[in-house]
Amino acid sequence: MKRLILASVLASLLLMSIASTALAGPPSAPDYGVVDPVGITNLPPQWMSDVDKIIPAPSTPFGQIHIVTDPLMVNWPTDNTTQGWTTFWCQSTVGFQYNIGATGLEARSRYNVHAVGGSVEYSLVEVPGAIPLEPGVWVLPWTAAPVDLDLGQFVSDAGGSGGVKGAVRLTAGRAYEVITVISASGGTPVLSTPADDANGFMVY
Repeated sequence: MKRLILASVLASLLLMSIASTALAGPPSAPDYGVVDPVGITNLPPQWMSDVDKIIPAPSTPFGQIHIVTDPLMVNWPTDNTTQGWTTFWCQSTVGFQYNIGATGLEARSRYNVHAVGGSVEYSLVEVPGAIPLEPGVWVLPWTAAPVDLDLGQFVSDAGGSGGVKGAVRLTAGRAYEVITVISASGGTPVLSTPADDANGFMVY
């Protein structure tokens, strides 16, 4: 599901990272076509606002995989042409699978991309002290651990566009919530996920 972790529960265990790839040419958020081609969801409209694709997956805790796109918020004064997004898989056997891009940046400039937040273990069986996440799924707050993921870097093109895509391998059995940050080479954050709209996903 797209909002998988309670805002007060941040944490995670990073195992290894898979190299990211800089996007070639002016980036755009991926187009996955028909969102729910086999009609498997009964989610209310507000849960579907940023869902790009629903894939049947009986082995996942919810029986389906969601690919969603969240916007990135501008962190500095701008002429309102700077935009960005994070597209990611909400359920994954790998970890954080992402496609992150931005337009309206400084031309031919280097940018770094990170994700910070945390994770907790989840359980399909209720145990004392667990917090309900969704029907049939609970999170274990005492397992919280921080996350700091290096997602790669890119050099913007002549039009000020660029991005990265790839995956970071993470521990299974945990629910993660991270904020994506695109920073200029000097470390100044340029774009980031709004704090109240963090990228939530499960690794199973």
